[in-house]
Parts: sequence; C-alpha cells; structure tokens
Amino acid sequence: MKKHIYLFLISSLFLFISCSSESSTEPEKEPSLKEITYYNIPVEEPSGLGLSIDGNYLWTVSDATNRVYKISLTGEILETLSYRGNDLEGIVQNPADSTLWVAEEYISHMIQIDTVGSVLDSVRIPGAGGSGGLEGITINTSNDHFFLVKEKDPGKLIELGANYDLLLYKTIMFALDYSGITYVPQNQRLWILSDQNEKVFECDLEGHVIREYIIDVRKPEGIAMDFDNKLVYIVSDSYDRLYIFSIENYIE
Repeated sequence: MKKHIYLFLISSLFLFISCSSESSTEPEKEPSLKEITYYNIPVEEPSGLGLSIDGNYLWTVSDATNRVYKISLTGEILETLSYRGNDLEGIVQNPADSTLWVAEEYISHMIQIDTVGSVLDSVRIPGAGGSGGLEGITINTSNDHFFLVKEKDPGKLIELGANYDLLLYKTIMFALDYSGITYVPQNQRLWILSDQNEKVFECDLEGHVIREYIIDVRKPEGIAMDFDNKLVYIVSDSYDRLYIFSIENYIE
C-alpha cells in the first residue's frame, strides 16, 4: 500500500511541474509594425522614400510636382533639388558615391542625379514602361545590384547587376500592386510595399514572402528602413504624411 501511495505522489508531483511549466510559457508574439507617430509634410503626393546614408534625414519625390525633396525625419522640407522628372515614383541614395537614383514610371528609366539635382546617368528598364510601370527602387549594398518593382499588370521584381545587366525579371503575385521597395543589408531582405493591400511584405532576394505586416495607412507609396533602430518610414500619397513605425517582436 505504501508503495502505491509513493508512486501516486511522485506521479502527481511530475504532473504538477509539467502543468506549471506549460502555463508559465507564454506563446511567442508575432512580428508586427506598430505606428509611433505621423507628420504632415509639405510635399504634394509623396510617392517614394529613401533614407539618407547617415540616417539623419530622408529623400522623397512628388508625383504631383515631379521634384525631389530632402526632408527631415519629422517631415520638414530641407531642400528642393533642381531635377524635374516626368513621373517620379521611387528614390534611393547610393552609399557608394552618395548619388541619388530615381524611378521614372512611364518612360521606364532609372535616372542618376547628384545631390544638387544634375543628371549623371540614365538607364532604360526593359519591359517596365507604361501604365503600371516602375514604382520603387533600392540598392543591394553588398554587390551594388539594383532592385526595382513594377506596379502591376503584372507586378514584377527586377534585378540589375552593377553594370545594369538584367539578372532577374520575375512576375510576383502576392499583392494586388507594388508601390515601394527597400533593401535591408543586415539580413539581405527586401521589404516591398503594397498600396492596395495596405501591407508591407518582407521577402528574400528572389521575391519569396517571409512574412507580411498590416499597416493602417491609406495609399502608402514609399518605404525606407532604419533597421538598426527597428524603424520603418512610410509616406502616404493621399494624406501627404510621413508615418513612423517600430518593428515589434522581430525574428531573424
């Protein structure tokens, strides 16, 4: 009898420890984007966004004026460049030489300009012109490759080599449209923005979705990333706003 009581007590103790351990283990929280704040910006229909090399300000372009603007992290215009485009949709600053590259949607070109606004180079992107054309541009800083997104009809992820040779021209179908793109060097990921879905998609370099993030932003058109500080900047074309999000519970 004593042996049975002893075994019962041991079994009960083991069951109690197991249950306590399970109840104290909280489920992992899903990564998300949490809105910190937003700023109204004096740029009409901002349509692209890029972080400066030092991370202290942003570059944006206007779909209404077709001008390039240097803005503060709180949305004030610091400088308006002399370049006037045709249909500006994306912008990125190259850390290698500090020049800017802008995406011209309807003429299907990416244009290199200096930080004053003088044109330095122009590269035609085959198969990306017309309606639903180029919308975003970014640079893989590890090898100087360019990534661009074509908006829709169909959506495309495009990769160009350092000499502008076409390396990837891939149809992507994980969103209704694609309005912006940025590269994260820390883990070699692409974050691709969708206007119609109001989501950000974290992808590998071939456009496979790793995870997606819902954002409460109407007509998001440009995205930039400060990954070291886990911050995401997004501009709204409809409201002329700069939104700032923190990346919560991020999993590498």
